[in-house]
Amino acid sequence: KCLKLRSQNSNFNWGRTIWGDDPTTSDIDGAKGDQEFEIRIESNGKPIKMEYEVHTGELKYSTNAFTVVQLSDISVIPVEFGIHTVYPNPFNSTTWITYGLPVASRLSLKLLDLNGRIVQTLLTGNKQPGAHSVVLQAHDLPSGLYFARLESAGLQFTHKIMLIR
Repeated sequence: KCLKLRSQNSNFNWGRTIWGDDPTTSDIDGAKGDQEFEIRIESNGKPIKMEYEVHTGELKYSTNAFTVVQLSDISVIPVEFGIHTVYPNPFNSTTWITYGLPVASRLSLKLLDLNGRIVQTLLTGNKQPGAHSVVLQAHDLPSGLYFARLESAGLQFTHKIMLIR
């Protein structure tokens, strides 16, 4: 079993989570007593590496106890290269593009039109591993479908972006 914490736009929204089996039904919809679990953070369905330290309890489900953990390093390192979120999408004039690098890389992030022509170069250069965000200002662009293309070390990732005026 896995407790998943999800993020949007690299800002983590924490909430209460109760993780275990509901004894009032015959379905096993959570952990059984003493079953081990792990904690993961995901961004757009992709796992992000993180470290945590258990302060209270242990990583086993118990009906009369709870576990308190603390993130050791909030500068999380993504497991996969790529664009994790574009928010909002569709957008009116400004949107955030969040991408992940598992290792230090020289990269470029470009906005392309439907014909594959470069409309804007959003960034180019060396970046450290981690989750990063770039603001796309599209005040002077016409409505339509665009593509954000992230390239690094022979890898390429493309994400659709819709600009609506």
